[in-house]
Amino acid sequence: DEFNEAIDWVQHNLDFDKDSDMSAFESTIRMLGGLLSAYELSGEKHHWLVDKAVDLADRLLWAYNTSTGIPHATVNLKTKKHTNPKWAG
Repeated sequence: DEFNEAIDWVQHNLDFDKDSDMSAFESTIRMLGGLLSAYELSGEKHHWLVDKAVDLADRLLWAYNTSTGIPHATVNLKTKKHTNPKWAG
């Protein structure tokens, strides 16, 4: 079924070691939330989904490495560089 096909793709193809700026907020609610939801929906059978979620969360945490604790809008999942758009001041 589609769920198992998606699980297989995630296990064998999803890699967060990408030199790409990502929205910290969108990545948290969509990618991280999706991985944890898939783990729950699988009946907690695929612990590697949690491992992938932890890998992503560790990379997203760099967005919070600010003097105020308020996260920057984007974070590069490979380089750990985090920034706000110029329009954000």
